[in-house]
Amino acid sequence: MLNTVKSKIIFSTLMFSFMGLGAIYWYLTTTFNEFSNDTAKRSLTMLSESIFQTLTGSMLAGDPAIVADTIAKAQKIDGIDGLKVEKSQAVIDLLAPEAKFSDEPMIQEVFKTKQPQVIEKTTDGKHTIRLLQPLIAEQRCLSCHTNIEVGHVLGVMDLVISLEKNDEEIAKTQTVLLIALSVVVIVFIAVMNIFFGKEVLSPLQELRNRTRALVSGDKDLTKRLEVTKKDEFSDAARAVNNFVSMVQETVRSQRFRASKLYDRDNHHGGNSYDFRRGRTRASNC
Repeated sequence: MLNTVKSKIIFSTLMFSFMGLGAIYWYLTTTFNEFSNDTAKRSLTMLSESIFQTLTGSMLAGDPAIVADTIAKAQKIDGIDGLKVEKSQAVIDLLAPEAKFSDEPMIQEVFKTKQPQVIEKTTDGKHTIRLLQPLIAEQRCLSCHTNIEVGHVLGVMDLVISLEKNDEEIAKTQTVLLIALSVVVIVFIAVMNIFFGKEVLSPLQELRNRTRALVSGDKDLTKRLEVTKKDEFSDAARAVNNFVSMVQETVRSQRFRASKLYDRDNHHGGNSYDFRRGRTRASNC
């Protein structure tokens, strides 16, 4: 299949071009995805912190209606997939006896450790970040929450933020990047083909045609390959010309020797003929 230089050049160009395209595309998309996700997470962290501060401020008002209204408004923010506050057992006993303490292990873990948790997951094709942020009681909280102490966990803010729009933007950017890289590779292949065709294939074809003409043509040893450049093909043409010159000199020398032998043989042949004629005449006499 790859028997000619042209086919090898085309195959090598295509192979390395697509390998380069794949490597560059993988590197750029991976780097961009990491950067985009990090930027989105920082922005979402700032958003969650803002919601947390707003929610904390509404709780300090001591009015459950204000807290509920704050949560309802926060849920309307673009990108917010869910927002609720899981109350501690102390808050339930004091203010909401009808409520039930959460039985979810992760939320119970936040109540116990007082450390926030961030969970990123993809469920049914939906990419989300879930933030579990503990609401720690301060001194000012004790005026309403009389059954707790400073540092206790009043509740856990359960905030779910969607990353679907971020993923859509990443997908669009990847598509544009792939198209742009494909165009670059196509242009690169076209330029390389033109370059190799002009600088390699055409001179090689010309060298082959002229060499064939010397071998299978009229056997004219006075012909020479044209040398116009200073590249490897010109060196090859000079080598062929030198070889033809050597052959021409050899043939010329052999012809000269053959001519001398022919002349000498003719000369000796003539003397022998004259000698035989002389002997014949003498005998006749």
